[in-house]
Amino acid sequence: MVASLLGETSSLLRGVPDISDVRVVRGLLEVHGVKVTEGAEPGDLILDPTNVVTAHMADIDAHAGSSRIPILFCGPLLHQLGEAFIPDLGGCRIGDRPIDFHLDALRRFGAVVDKLPSGIRITAPNGLHGADIELPYPSVGATEQVLLTATRAKGITELRNAAIEPEIMDLIAILQKMGAIISVEPNRVILIEGVDKLEGYTHRGIFDRNEAASWASAALATGGDVFVGGAKQEHMMTFLNVFRKVGGKFDIYEDGIRFYHPGCDLKPVVIETDVHPGFMTDWQQPLVIALTQAHGTSIVHETVYENRFGFTDALIEMGADITVHKDGLIEGSAACRAATSSRPPSSWAPPRCTAPTSWCRISAAGSHT
Repeated sequence: MVASLLGETSSLLRGVPDISDVRVVRGLLEVHGVKVTEGAEPGDLILDPTNVVTAHMADIDAHAGSSRIPILFCGPLLHQLGEAFIPDLGGCRIGDRPIDFHLDALRRFGAVVDKLPSGIRITAPNGLHGADIELPYPSVGATEQVLLTATRAKGITELRNAAIEPEIMDLIAILQKMGAIISVEPNRVILIEGVDKLEGYTHRGIFDRNEAASWASAALATGGDVFVGGAKQEHMMTFLNVFRKVGGKFDIYEDGIRFYHPGCDLKPVVIETDVHPGFMTDWQQPLVIALTQAHGTSIVHETVYENRFGFTDALIEMGADITVHKDGLIEGSAACRAATSSRPPSSWAPPRCTAPTSWCRISAAGSHT
């Protein structure tokens, strides 16, 4: 939806769900002058950016609420209007999610960032130019920021340590349809050649991997059987491996995946979250719920967000046997991305990240939580 701002003609986005994030983005687009209308089919949105204008900070703040989405508007608005405003950003209470990666990248493109009491004003007095950028961490949001900004910047942008999630590849596909020149190189390197203009696109968004994993975990937790329409095996392979290790069953079809409980005892597992193609941090929350029904003790090592085990307090109140080790299971280990240093048991490979971490131990013996 945000990418439509970069085009000179209308875009058609298909398969758009009616969820709060979509409503937030729609409101933000509309206050910036983008005309958003329903298409012929349910879930179709037509986005017309031909009358983009500068929005008032109060309107941006009102529509954004606690969302962090406004940061992604910066690059497109700088190209269209030469300036962008960002209110104080919120988001999920899962840990520190600074926007420094975004602001540092924008500065590399030639943007000027001014922090005001009401938010952040970003301008591009001399336009935007290609940049050489290496992210400290392969952040999905920061990678999206660079892609949205680099496509119309003058010159070539090289992005290293980029995120390569399916959602990133889908955004690249949209931008290529619009006229962008983007190549994905080995070792998390993305090259973007800036172009003078982009056209609108017609595109159907990919399925939500987090939602698919949530339904799958629900099937395990309840002894159920669910078909997730639209889910694709190639985007879920890491999750499917863990799902099978726990004891879940699944069948792959052309139009989705069936997830079901096999009727026998579930098994405990050891999981470490990681960037794609590793086990997503977003997947561990629903899976932990299913692991309360496994026979034995599971261990989950969260390496991305230090507060992502906050939800376990509610599960403990419901009868789950869960222990969160914010300082690690064994003292003095290598650090990960999240918050305090820890060391895994000696039989494990050391963590692959370089900031702090937290651990979660789930014991169940098939308890009904």
